[in-house]
Amino acid sequence: MTASRKILLPVLAVALLTACGSAPSVSATAETAATAETAPTWTVGDMRMLCNSDEDTYFVSLYQEWEEVGYVFGYDLITRVNLDTGEQEPICRVPGCEHDSPDCLAYVNIQSSEILIAAGDGSLLIYHKALDEEGREEMRSRYESILHDPERRETQYPGLAGEKYLESCVEMLSQPSHLDRISADGLSRERLVTLPEGLNPEIVCWDGNALYGVMQQGNLDVLSQNDGVRIGLDGQVDTFTIPDPGYTSLVGGWNGRLVLRHTRCPVDMNTMFLYGNYNGFYALERDACVDCWLYDPNTRETERIQLPGESSKFLCLAGDLVVYTCAEQEGYSLCTYDLMNGESRVLYTNQDSIFTTAPLNRIGGKPRFVRSYYDYESGIVELSTGRFWSWPELDEMIDQEFPGWYAGNAICETDDDRMVLALYSNNSTETKYTTIPSPITPEENVEDARASLQAVQEYAE
Repeated sequence: MTASRKILLPVLAVALLTACGSAPSVSATAETAATAETAPTWTVGDMRMLCNSDEDTYFVSLYQEWEEVGYVFGYDLITRVNLDTGEQEPICRVPGCEHDSPDCLAYVNIQSSEILIAAGDGSLLIYHKALDEEGREEMRSRYESILHDPERRETQYPGLAGEKYLESCVEMLSQPSHLDRISADGLSRERLVTLPEGLNPEIVCWDGNALYGVMQQGNLDVLSQNDGVRIGLDGQVDTFTIPDPGYTSLVGGWNGRLVLRHTRCPVDMNTMFLYGNYNGFYALERDACVDCWLYDPNTRETERIQLPGESSKFLCLAGDLVVYTCAEQEGYSLCTYDLMNGESRVLYTNQDSIFTTAPLNRIGGKPRFVRSYYDYESGIVELSTGRFWSWPELDEMIDQEFPGWYAGNAICETDDDRMVLALYSNNSTETKYTTIPSPITPEENVEDARASLQAVQEYAE
């Protein structure tokens, strides 16, 4: 096991305020990096999912077009959606800004891979993951050659809109991975961290002081070398080795430790190449077990959580609960394991199903629902009783107030028991946002988990 490695970034916070229109610039606060001799010691705090919903606001990128000349000249504009009214407006509030230019602090290049993270104080963190250096340089050179060739530019990207689009692409592709913050008042944007060249992690979770991600190498996760990365909002970047990296991935954090998903397979995953196609990989994956590990990068100590069942598969973390699936004689069961007390519960059982789940963020508290997928149908599962609400059920609730609209996605659950939904319509290209009462069955009204499971099965029939 290799020790943690610290990457020192000298004075990382450079003011990035991109003043909209003729607004004055606002300088950012500079950070001071620690000395090279200091050993990195840090503790994972109260981990949060990467949520773009916070208090009464949901942050999203809204597609726009320049001069309505076509999709190729489009861009994204970061907007805030009021959860009470559903109204949407640009996050940029700089006086005089028309929100139609790369100079706007809410502007995002349509080809950029931005992640929006609600910071908890009304501000918004924006993580930009750069392409690998070779691919980024190839794309940048291609756009730059068109930009500097007037005849070619007018043919492929005509007019001022085309020129602005090309300039925006070149600028975006010149940027390494970085982390910005847009202030709660919408008047400034500052660069918090610029990552070293070649360090382009996937961000997984954060604890309010730092983001945690993973660097994956290889075409398949099971064949990857995974290095963990901690990006502090103070500018310090640390990397650490994840144990058994070829079979392990980072999924979150809990109670001061990182949570890892570890695959145990009856044979080495590398033997998949003997099959000559991906069917071999899926055959091995089907027979594999997926464990939950708790890992402390400071002490490099690992604790394996023993999930019940011989072929259990860890799916996701929802607050204190590990959500997993287990093969049984009756089929596949979706279950929870409570990290606080070690208790397990079966939510429901279904034949011939492979589950995928993701926690539904609850603003102001721990998740009470997960999004689940089985039998080619998506829905929401309540973690206390196991009741499953399908998308057609949600559509029926929505149709009473918004005829012709459908549930496109469950955004989050508010602290006053409302579920925020993104709606779509076959007759509209826009997205509508609304709230419905959370479909909660109080746990105290359920006699026991078995009665709850029986109710779910009867409901499904």
